[in-house]
Amino acid sequence: MDNGLALNICTLTLIKHLGYSKPTLDPNTITIKAYDNVERELTGIIHLPIMVGPITQQTFLYMIDIYLPYNILLG
Repeated sequence: MDNGLALNICTLTLIKHLGYSKPTLDPNTITIKAYDNVERELTGIIHLPIMVGPITQQTFLYMIDIYLPYNILLG
């Protein structure tokens, strides 16, 4: 995957369902604007293996603790 300038976003709910805990996440100081144009700080950055077709790649996911209509958004 080519991340380019996009962000890979996932929710705290998804991370908890996958069995990860908040303390295992990398700390950060990044602030983003979500789809509603409100600035929010990210909860953390996590590295997860993402499989697309036959390829599995370790991917940085920026985690945010808000309700989203999706679990993961690959930029």
